[in-house]
Amino acid sequence: MKNIVLASVLIHVVLLACLAPWLKTTMEFSQKEESQRSEEVRQRELARQEHERLEREQRQLDEDSARKLREEAELKGKEELEDVVEELRDLRNEILQEQRELLSEFRERDFEDVLHFEKDLLLKEIKQLTNQVANATAQAAIRNLTIANVTGSQVGIRGFVSNVRVYEGTLPSLQESEDSSTPASNLKLKHQWPLQQDFVDKVTHKAGKSVREPHFLDKSLSFEQADQQLHRAEKEPFESLSLSTEQMAYFGTTRHDQINLWPIDLGTQFAIALDTKLFPADRSQALVSNTSASWVSGFRLAVDTENHNAVVKLITIGPEGSQRREIKARAGSFNWGQWHEIAIVMDTDRASARIYIDNEDVTEPTGQVAQQVYTQGSVLDQSLQQATDEFAKQVAEQPLTPQSAEEYKEQLSELSEQMDSYIQKESPLNDVHHSMTLARQQADRITQRLDTITAKPDLAEMNDTSSSQADKMEVATSPTNADPAELYAEAVEIERQIAEAHADMEAAKEATVENTAYSEARSHAFAATPARPDMANQLSQASETMPGTIGELSNFRDQLAQATNEAQDMVARAEMLTGKNSGNSQQASQQGRSLSTSSAMRSMATQDLGYGAVIDLTGFGGGGVGDSSGLRRDSSSEGADMAFRQKPISHLRLDQGDILQKAMPGRRFTSDSMRRGWLYIDTWYVIGPWENESQIDFNKRHPPEQVVDFDAKYYDGKYGDQAGHPQQVLKWEFYQSDQVRCQPPVVHGASTYYAYTDVWFEEARDMLIAVASDDAARVLLNDQVIWQDDGLSPWQMGEGYRRVHFRKGYNNLLVRVENGPAHCVWSVLLCPPEVLENQNN
Repeated sequence: MKNIVLASVLIHVVLLACLAPWLKTTMEFSQKEESQRSEEVRQRELARQEHERLEREQRQLDEDSARKLREEAELKGKEELEDVVEELRDLRNEILQEQRELLSEFRERDFEDVLHFEKDLLLKEIKQLTNQVANATAQAAIRNLTIANVTGSQVGIRGFVSNVRVYEGTLPSLQESEDSSTPASNLKLKHQWPLQQDFVDKVTHKAGKSVREPHFLDKSLSFEQADQQLHRAEKEPFESLSLSTEQMAYFGTTRHDQINLWPIDLGTQFAIALDTKLFPADRSQALVSNTSASWVSGFRLAVDTENHNAVVKLITIGPEGSQRREIKARAGSFNWGQWHEIAIVMDTDRASARIYIDNEDVTEPTGQVAQQVYTQGSVLDQSLQQATDEFAKQVAEQPLTPQSAEEYKEQLSELSEQMDSYIQKESPLNDVHHSMTLARQQADRITQRLDTITAKPDLAEMNDTSSSQADKMEVATSPTNADPAELYAEAVEIERQIAEAHADMEAAKEATVENTAYSEARSHAFAATPARPDMANQLSQASETMPGTIGELSNFRDQLAQATNEAQDMVARAEMLTGKNSGNSQQASQQGRSLSTSSAMRSMATQDLGYGAVIDLTGFGGGGVGDSSGLRRDSSSEGADMAFRQKPISHLRLDQGDILQKAMPGRRFTSDSMRRGWLYIDTWYVIGPWENESQIDFNKRHPPEQVVDFDAKYYDGKYGDQAGHPQQVLKWEFYQSDQVRCQPPVVHGASTYYAYTDVWFEEARDMLIAVASDDAARVLLNDQVIWQDDGLSPWQMGEGYRRVHFRKGYNNLLVRVENGPAHCVWSVLLCPPEVLENQNN
């Protein structure tokens, strides 16, 4: 019996195993069939509903019913539209009143006002001049002949070097001769640095200097013995070590050791010889160079490690790094831990060079160097930079008058003569020549600005606001018993007049800050209005015909609803321009009175006080909740109290690497947030590119600076005239970054981009904001400029900081980025000031 049961179980198991695939297939087929049946039922139901809708829409209306239903729909639509248009009328009246007050204030601009803002602009121009001269001076320093390293690099020697000599002339071997005699035998000695106890040149008696504490040790020592000697020297002075001068040589032990001489004109035919004993290192070891870590045109003589063997190399670089050539010494010609004499002989006219080690020509393979290798040195010293710094200091400390402007012109003329002298003496191949040329051009621009001051500008012409537009437009009105088409047409005209009024006021602010004529500023101001459907014409045509079907009646209702929606959007945009959407009823009048304040604030916001400077803007603007200026005028708010209680920060030195790792994204700030450090804004809407022709001109404005319209399409961009180009039509695109640095989805050179976002604060408060960009940028907080960087520069987190006030609720940020030839990035970080103030205490 037991066997029968087991056999039965076994048979059932086998049957189930055989039938399982069939059962699975049957179930899957049933599920698929059921799904298909459900979809068929759904489609039939949709088709039935569509059929009923079409029948209903096509159902004919009798004339009385059509007239009654149409009148009801028109009356309802008209009432809704009238309410919205009335709001637009009120907004139009408010902004026109603001415009009249602001232009009236602008026309009162006197000569002292002009001089005040002109001085700010003059100081910015002079700042650029001093920066360019400093840049040229720094580039001249790069032209130093350097021993035991390369300027700006970390390729210091690990060993000894001594008896460095510079010779004038060439060798017969470089003039297609077989003679390979000792290099020094045919050359004239120009410089010699024994490097036994100092850096004095025995020929000129001029001294170089070491960037670190120099070490002169017994040149017979091994590296380990020399290292021990240095440790002894930390406790015992070098003089007590009983070393004779003849036995001593300069000893380099770290990658940072370096001897700076000065820019030396080597000529086109020269030789450099030196004695050295080096030890293996995990880096290239530069013996002598006149180039830099950025590979400017020049040369470097170095010893590298290849397969544990020492290899002597002469590397030459052409203009702007355009060409690099490398000449090697024969393998085995230089040994670690042994004294060798190395000499290079170069003829740049023939683009050839030879390497000698211990008086033997060991050059491989051809001895060809880069074309136009720079070897002329530089005549620029610190005197011009000191003179321009003194000039900038004098202008900053003295009041600007026509008389002082005349004096500044004379001083600037003397500086220009010095620049001309340097330009004539410097080789065109030298970076110093280019930078000095830029400085000279900047000096001409400053002279032109001073000319306008000495000539006393025509205030009547500058303050003439006759080019304003809004007050010249007829006030749009509708008939007493206007129909929806007439009401919508009035709304469109009101929106256009509001946009022109806003542009009129922006021109007044721009003219004040830039110290220009109103007419010039108004020519840059753009009255932005979005493209609207021609609902007036559609409604007018619809009113002339009686709907014959329910469908035609529905279309008429849809047109009325669309007209109302468009008008409501006009109201929203007008409120944004007037500041009413901020919730502060006093804001509009404050905005009208803020011409001088906003001008002064922008002047301060665009200052360049150096790397890491913090500019406090919390004393400007109309404060309080909902103030669209975002910056306070008085000390009654919570943010102002904070400013008085705490010690202000004037400069910051932040750990960029640490912040990049720890900064968190965020756009909402509440009291119970656990985040207390730097936060970066990661979410933006981005639009661009517009053409900037590789010129930074913030006076040239584009539609996003007038109104941010996420539905708008623009055809005036960089590629607006190129049919089929992906960026022919510009639209706002949503963008979210996963890191601090943000960039447009598609980057084009010589272009302008805009990025917009808003941040929300539970309570009004002060914050530190750090802005960085590659290249130039302007940032507006609640329509006020808080940051402007005019230079083409790489992204640096510590470019500068602003202390600003955020209102309660939403605050908008608009970033304008001016891209140069390649990279286009920006970043905005926020931090409560008390966090850093507590760290500093």
